[in-house]
Amino acid sequence: MQIDFDDPDFVRDPSPALARLRRHAPVSRHDATGTWLAASHAAADAVLRDRRLGRFWTDREPVDVWEPFNLLHRNQMMENEPPEHTRLRRPVASAFARGHIERLRPRVRELAAGLLAEVDPDGSVFVEDSVPQVAFRQDRCPGAGMPELGEQAGDVGLRPRRGQA
Repeated sequence: MQIDFDDPDFVRDPSPALARLRRHAPVSRHDATGTWLAASHAAADAVLRDRRLGRFWTDREPVDVWEPFNLLHRNQMMENEPPEHTRLRRPVASAFARGHIERLRPRVRELAAGLLAEVDPDGSVFVEDSVPQVAFRQDRCPGAGMPELGEQAGDVGLRPRRGQA
């Protein structure tokens, strides 16, 4: 089963196509992009944990086209195995401990309420894309030079679905 990511119906609402993919081909080759797709959390988890499938990062080619992507992923914790993964994980591990995450709950709710207050009740948004990024940016990066909401163009926030302005 193939998905056309440029199909207007898919762009408007990808859920039906993704549901079919999960039912019929939870892991499949996507010919148009030359990549593999894992269509569910369970499939992605199985693929990512299976060491036979090559968990070591290799740069995509041509390098001059892919360099920004390669640089980001080459140095990303989830793309590396120990000892590099361990070195990258150590400084951030405490930020994801259960107690710390629970202490963030009130602030995340406050941020979500603020974002939702700005949503057009007749509009449609990708909430799941926005709230975690905003929460991370506002609470995990204080003092890291991350701008507050509204301080830069293209700010992360609730945004209309593609095709709806």
